[in-house]
Amino acid sequence: MRRSARLATVAQNRPHPASLMDLPNELQLAIAANLDFPAYLCLKYANSHFDRLIKPLTLAQLRKAELTLEAMKSRVVACSACLRLRKHLEFSDKMRKSVDTDRRVCIDCSVLRADNTIGHVITWADLRHVICTHCDEFKEMSHRKVFGICYQCWEDSASNEESRYRAWEDRYDFQQLNLDGSLKHHHALVCRGCYRDLDKCPSVQACLCRIDRTTLCRKCLVITSGCCPQSYYGDPLKYAMS
Repeated sequence: MRRSARLATVAQNRPHPASLMDLPNELQLAIAANLDFPAYLCLKYANSHFDRLIKPLTLAQLRKAELTLEAMKSRVVACSACLRLRKHLEFSDKMRKSVDTDRRVCIDCSVLRADNTIGHVITWADLRHVICTHCDEFKEMSHRKVFGICYQCWEDSASNEESRYRAWEDRYDFQQLNLDGSLKHHHALVCRGCYRDLDKCPSVQACLCRIDRTTLCRKCLVITSGCCPQSYYGDPLKYAMS
């Protein structure tokens, strides 16, 4: 028999070295309880046996993990909902500054919470985000004062409003109107429904549309039931004086 074959036979007959898997489960759990956070995670996710044996991390363990050097360097924060260490940028501005860290949740969990319904506004990275009432997605909120609408849906609606305004302009020949010179100054008070100079009509009461915050006379406000039909994109006086 050759030397290599003899060595292979000896290796096969040699008993395997003892490993952590050979210990009873009680000893394995005792060892895991005395490990630091990085070693605890490494042992838990070593194989399927330890993943089933070792319990998931608790919020108290995650709070201790925040104080480790590795967590401070990575700037991770514990989420009380999904029980994960996440980057600090994954939390809203309110949650990062909150003193009650036991109720701190990340952006993903905050959107899925039952109390955050459609239209709820969350400030994230100094930008206002909203659960859009149109597309039901969590996106950046429109810079316009339109409550509950994301920027993309606002752009789509703005383009539709502009096309409706141009159709209305062609129908009523708004470009051919001879506006009074007083309407061209910056502080002119003009009804956006009938385009009358409200400064020269003291009997006409000026109102503020509660939808798009534009000025309407009382007659146009009653006709439109508080909603301006010419809620188009841009300033109509720019079209008239162009």
